[in-house]
Parts: sequence; C-alpha cells; structure tokens
Amino acid sequence: MKKRTLGILCVLIACSGVALAQTQSPAKTSVVPNLLTFSGTASGVSLKPTSGMVGITFALYKDQQGSAPLWLETQSVAVDKSGHYSVSLGATKAEGLPADIFTSGEAKWLGVQVEGQAEQPRILLLSVPYALKAADAETVGGLPPSAFVLAGPVSSGSSAASDAGSSGTAPSAPPPAAITGTGTANFVPLFTGASTIGNSVLFQSGTGATAKIGVNTSTPAATLDVKGAANVQGLLTSPAAGTATTTAGKPSQAHNFVASSFSSSTSAAVNQTFLWKAEPVRNNTATPSATLNLLFGSGTTAPAETGLKLSSNGLFTFATGQTFPGTGTITGITTASGSGLSGGGTIGNLTMSLLKTCATKQVLQWNGTAWVCATSGTGTITGVTAGTDLTGGGTSGNITLNLNATALQSANDVRYARLAAANLFTQPQTISSTAGTGLTVSSSSATARALYGHASNTGSGPAFGVLGGAEGVDGVGVWGYSNGSGGYGVQGKGATNGILGWPVTNSSIWNTYGSVGVHGDNGAPGGYGVLGTVDQGVAVMGITTGGGNGVVGSGVNGSGVVGASSSGAGVSGSSSTSTGVTGQNSAGSYGVYGYNGSQGYGMYAQGGANQGYGVGIWAESFGQSHFPNGQGSDGVDGIANSVNGTGVVGINRTSGVGVAALSNGGFAFQSIGDATQSRDSGGWAKAMVFVDPFTPSGTAITRCYNALATGAAVHTPPCGFGIAHYALGVDLIDFGFQVNDRFISATHFNADSIIACVSDPNNVCVSAGGIFPNANQVLTLTYYSNGNTTDTAFWLIVF
Repeated sequence: MKKRTLGILCVLIACSGVALAQTQSPAKTSVVPNLLTFSGTASGVSLKPTSGMVGITFALYKDQQGSAPLWLETQSVAVDKSGHYSVSLGATKAEGLPADIFTSGEAKWLGVQVEGQAEQPRILLLSVPYALKAADAETVGGLPPSAFVLAGPVSSGSSAASDAGSSGTAPSAPPPAAITGTGTANFVPLFTGASTIGNSVLFQSGTGATAKIGVNTSTPAATLDVKGAANVQGLLTSPAAGTATTTAGKPSQAHNFVASSFSSSTSAAVNQTFLWKAEPVRNNTATPSATLNLLFGSGTTAPAETGLKLSSNGLFTFATGQTFPGTGTITGITTASGSGLSGGGTIGNLTMSLLKTCATKQVLQWNGTAWVCATSGTGTITGVTAGTDLTGGGTSGNITLNLNATALQSANDVRYARLAAANLFTQPQTISSTAGTGLTVSSSSATARALYGHASNTGSGPAFGVLGGAEGVDGVGVWGYSNGSGGYGVQGKGATNGILGWPVTNSSIWNTYGSVGVHGDNGAPGGYGVLGTVDQGVAVMGITTGGGNGVVGSGVNGSGVVGASSSGAGVSGSSSTSTGVTGQNSAGSYGVYGYNGSQGYGMYAQGGANQGYGVGIWAESFGQSHFPNGQGSDGVDGIANSVNGTGVVGINRTSGVGVAALSNGGFAFQSIGDATQSRDSGGWAKAMVFVDPFTPSGTAITRCYNALATGAAVHTPPCGFGIAHYALGVDLIDFGFQVNDRFISATHFNADSIIACVSDPNNVCVSAGGIFPNANQVLTLTYYSNGNTTDTAFWLIVF
C-alpha cells in the first residue's frame, strides 16, 4: 500500500465586502458578489484521487491554528477523475458569505476537511481586484471624507444679504450651535438640552470581544448588566446554543438564578445557582422533542441536573426522593349489600356504622355469604351438672365438662382403657374392619416404634414377631413405607435372614418379573425401596444360578438401583462371560445411577488389559425419538449443572485422542451452543465479526462471535471487540486478545478487493500505511480495482 497523503491546491481566492453609503441618494446594489470561488484537489486515503460526489466542509478562521470557526458550510462537491473540483463558497446560504467577516481588516484563514478525513492545513486568504474596489469605498473620488466638510458661517450679515440679493437665491442654513456640556469617560452620552450633553445611565467597559454594557452600574459583570428592574414589552427568547445534528441536539441558553449563602466552614459567602434551560430529547428520531430542566450548583461547581423537569405536554418528572403529604389513592368508601355496614361517601368526613335495621333481640350473623339479622337463641337449659366419671358443670357463663381421670384409672380399669398411661391386654384382641384400614398405630418419640411384634418359640413350629397375611393374587402380607428422608419401609434383622421373602405365585402387577421374593417400594421421593447396609460384609447380594438376575432394580421416575459411597464402590459388578451390572430403563429414568458423596466417581468403569482391547463404558441406543428437554436417544448423555462443570470429558494421558466421534452419515460433532477451546490450540474459530459502515451511528460491528467471552458477550455485538473507522475503506478492529499469530480470513461485501493486516515488521502494507496495529488488532482496507478506497460491509474470521 502506498503512503497516504492528502493535498489541496488553492488556485483562486476571492473575498468580497459591502460598502454602505450614508448619503441622501438612492441605495445602489453592491458591485461586490457575496460568493467566493475556490478550487482544489481532493485525494483519498489510498493516495489515488477520488471521483464522484464527495462531502467537503469549508470553514473561515481568524487564526492559522486553533480557535472556533467564524463561518462554515458543507457542500456535496463533484470531483473529477484527477481529483480536481471547484466550488462557490457561500452558495448553500441565502445571504452568501456574511459581509461583516471581512470588514475588520484582519487576516482570515480557510480550512478544508474532506469527509472522513482530518482538516487540512489552513490557507491564508489574499486580496483580489474586488477587494481593491471595497477599499475604494472608504474614499469619495479618491479624497478623504473630510475634504467635503461645509465651510464655516459668513461673518458679515449685510454682506451675506447683499450676496443673497444679488444672486437671487436663499442663503444656506446656519450650522447648529456648538455642543457644550460635560461627560465622563466610558459613559454613553445623553443630550441634556438642545446643544448640551451629559452622562446617561449606560456605561461601557472594554472594547471588541471584551466589551460590556452596564445599565445603572459602572462595573458591568457581563456583556449586558442591568442594575434595577427590567421590563421587556415583547417576546424574550433564549435561543439554542447551536444547530442540532444527527449525532447530537443542542440545549437552549440558560436562565440563572443566584443566591448567596454564608459558609461557616470557609468564613465566606458562597453563591448558590439554580439554572433553567430547555434540553433536547429523542434527537434524530421521527418525534424529536425537548424538556425544561432544573439544574443546581454550589460555589464554583457547575450546575448539574436535579432530576426535576417538565415535558412538552406539561407533565412533571420529579427528582429522586420527592415525597408528597398525601400519597393514598382512596377516592371513596362504599358499603356493599351484605357487609353489615352502613354509611360511606366520596367527599368530606365519612361516617360508617353497623347495620341498624335488625329487630329487638336480633344479632348480625354470618350466613356464609353475608351478614344478616338473626334471632338470638331461645333455649331453656339453666344449668349443667357433672354426672358419674365427669367433673365440671355450672349454671351460667361458659360451661366446661371433663372426664374424671382419677376415677377412670383406679376403680374403673375393668371397664375403660387408661388414657394417660400404658395398657396391658392379657387376652387376644381382634379388630375387624370391612372398609379401609383395620388398625392405625402412630408413635412420635426419638426411638419410636409404631408397631412392635415379639414372639418366643416354645414349641416346634415357627414363631413370628409380625405375621401379615393377605388373600388374593396381589395381596401384601406386610407393607411398610416411610415418608421420612432417611426412614425405612421395612427393616429386618436376623441371625440368618433379616428379611426373607418367599413367593408362592406370580404377581399380576409385577408380572414382568414373575414371582418376587422381596419387593421394596418407597412412595416418598428420595426414599429407598430396599436399603442394605453393612459394616464389613455385603449389604445387598443377588445370586442367580439359573440364568436370571441376581439383583434387579426398576424405577418409573426414581432409580432402579442406587449405589452411594464416600470412599468405596457405590455399585460393584463382576462377570466372567455376561454383564457385571445391567441397568434397564423403561420410563425415562436411569438404568444404572452411580452417586458419590465425596470427591470420587459416581461410576467408574475400566476395560481391557495394558496390551489388550477393552472398553470402559459401552453405551448404545436404538431409540428414534428424543427427550422433551431436547436430548436425543443417545448412547451417552453428559450433563453438568455448574458453571465449572463439563458434560463429557475425554482425557488421554499419552498421545492418543481424548474424545473421538464417528458418524457414517450424520455429523461427527454437533454443537447446539457455543464452542470453545484453549487459546493455543487449533481447529475452532476464535472470533468472527461482520462490519457494516452504513448504520445510523456510522461504522459498527453488527454481528459477532467471541470464543473467549462468557455469557451474552459471546454473541451480543460488539462481543467485547472495538472498532475504529479511520477513513474511507480503512478500519481497525481490536479483539482484546492476541491475533497476529493466528490465521485471518477476510471477505468483502461489495468491493473489488480487501486487505487484512496484522502487526508484523515484515508486512509492507502495515509498515507503509501510517497506521500500526498492535498484536491484538487487525487493519482492513477495502477498495475498487482502480485503486479507490470505498466503505463496504465485510466479514472477518480469526482461527
């Protein structure tokens, strides 16, 4: 890329002035046009001339450097293939160039700024023939105005009369009398008589840009300082501070209200300034508007927004913390039918009372839907006397009766079971029920036993602590369940068998499994159907000799078999020819579920010898559908529920493959979400951006992907990236991480070529460009085949 230069050649500069004649003759049209012709050359950033229509801003300054422009305008200029153009400055203004810009005689400098570039060095404006004509306007026929002052009055009245009579014309009017009076420097004079002057109330200090006018004060503190009341008989306007643009609106000039408060900490008076001004809202929209805002500042602190403002439709926005004495929203009180109340209203002091329409000896009674009048009780009972085995009674007030516990627990043991003590029944008790539960027993002590059965064998037959029998194919002899998180449905302990299950016939409910020796079912979530615990032996052992299953766990929404371990193995399965552990899933749950409460593994699988072939875990699925949560019928599902967890981790300690994927017709890998990797590894895209130069706010990143970001920043523009638009077709993208050691792919949208450069001392396009990216940046250049740069959308991918 050639080194970029910008050049402007001034070939003709013409200034104009307007002379105003103060004579009684009719005004003449100025012979000096209020336009200025200017020609130059515009070059683009690629060092090749641009062509077509280009936006150029022209500005006039009083200094060669710095200062604000005295006048400026922007024109859409036609540029030929060689970059030359010619314009008439002032052509976009109805009045052209303001004539008073050149009347002071001071030098003026012209600044030129091509769209998308910095302003070029300013050019000094020189005089041309029209300017000489403007200078001639200061003379009359080449003589100074003083040469045409009238002569003094004639001293002899008779001579004047004779001359007048001889000539036949009236004599000239005598000059006014000499002006007399006194005045003070810097006061604007005031005629105190026909030919006398004195001081007015107007005082001027300074001159030019520093001039200040005081009314009733000789020490004006502002351009206009009025001491006393002022009456404006007309519209008082505070104009805008400037003209709004697409990027920013302009507020109004402000109105200050200043108070003075004494500060005890500084022992000095401190100004307290309130400021009202109109401020723009919704700039560059279809419905622009403004608000009237209140600002405040103390001392030398610039006034800042208080939060109080008035919208264009008269609605107030109050400052944070604003409170009002009455914040309730009640507008009236209505007593509905059936409420039992009367009164209410919507204004003034309101009175409410209970309904007063009930008859004598009636009361308000709730009938389930409303308060109604009801007759009070009319019974004839006058007292209650406690009978046998009861205590209490009375003849008035609230009557209380109680059982006579002393009598019941002594003399009457034969007739009644004791309520507050244990009872001993020496004879068999029979409870018969034809509906529901025959006997319900509950206990709530620390070592509670809801039902305890103990039997001593005194003969040759078996003794049963608890014997439960049920008729029917699906009857249950003993059913135990626990709703506690750590309870047991049935717990058995014995010298030989803790629990012995011996089926006789197959169950119609569990017919898939045939006859069931022990069936454990826990209806509470998180419980266990069968729990086996042991100190050193085997908690649960399943042995089969006929080709069946030693242990089978089946769960509809829970787990068929759960193995939990803090240091050992949760579930251990061993097989010589078949399967060590088989997990079968029939309803969306888990065939095998391994859980480790410490830092080990919920399930650990190891396959093959050091030199042989083996598979740690073989998972295979033949399902054709998928789970409601979006997971398919997968061989392996790895799910992590923490931000630092990983669904599936494949680790190879040697030089093999951590995770391998193979597909005979689909995808070997599929990423539903974002994909990431370590920065020093290859294979995935590190970053992707789409740059659009035509957004309302200018060149911007509108689509992107950042593999090193987290959360929404991964794909929400600008994804943590930065972009700088230097000139037409020249952009610098900052990724925030090193990219000059990566592979870069750039694709333009509507140009002929695009160049992407990174930090490299041997890269000519960077070293000669004048813009030097660092290791985190990529410099792009889009241009046409003729070498002209152009703004166009483009893609950029970092691998």
